[in-house]
Amino acid sequence: MKSRKLFCLFIVMQLTGVSAFPQGSYSVEYNHNYSWQVEGIDMEITVRGEVPFQTGTNFAVIPKCQTGSTSRLDSVKVVSKLKGEGEMTAKGKAILGDKSEPDDLVIMEYTIPVKIKIEGKTWFKDGNCAEIWNLAITEDWSGEIKWDYEGPSEGWDAIAKVLSPATFGQVNKMEEHTLEFQRYPVFTDKPLVLVEEAFPDMGFPMKGRLVYRVHVPGIHRVGIDEQYDEDESIQPNKEYKFTDLHWGPPLDQIKWNTVDVDKL
Repeated sequence: MKSRKLFCLFIVMQLTGVSAFPQGSYSVEYNHNYSWQVEGIDMEITVRGEVPFQTGTNFAVIPKCQTGSTSRLDSVKVVSKLKGEGEMTAKGKAILGDKSEPDDLVIMEYTIPVKIKIEGKTWFKDGNCAEIWNLAITEDWSGEIKWDYEGPSEGWDAIAKVLSPATFGQVNKMEEHTLEFQRYPVFTDKPLVLVEEAFPDMGFPMKGRLVYRVHVPGIHRVGIDEQYDEDESIQPNKEYKFTDLHWGPPLDQIKWNTVDVDKL
């Protein structure tokens, strides 16, 4: 009976917004690099920065997995919406012309703020009840571009300013997939990393590497060893490793079987 009351208190704390995880320690870090090198063009672009996210609204669910209890109340788990926003910087540099004739080179550099919005969901995998987190990212490139020019003559700067756009006016929304990782049961404070080629088999000279890092705080399960069966897959004083950060389904494919705890 005592453990049941403690569990109910935990659920109430979750549903009223008191998270079990330290807030402000979660973040998505970008470190993207692109290059374009053909005759007369040498271009480099970087997108770097870190955007925090946290748990938002919480819901009670009964997942399709084995909890070892016959009670519906004991089978209840908490899922959360995830949210965050921030800003990072994209920088570009292009060298136009023949490098063997440095006096005729044109150098164009720019910086642009990229606003990032993070939306996500947590859920529990069927079968083993692993807690999975999925993050969808929206990038807003509609900010003002700051240009810097260096050309072979003073008049060239004026021409470059006329030809250069004031903004890219682009919004990239991650709709077809999400960043997915196993959050709990896990005990670690190391970042998750996803690295992939930006333009595989596209047949043009632009190359690139995308690097996403998800930082999460380390957590320690509270309890004593006697509260857990020896055959349980998760023990309170054991270290566990993350699965790799990978692409997961879009958020609209993650469905919750929400329940009203008061009616159980």
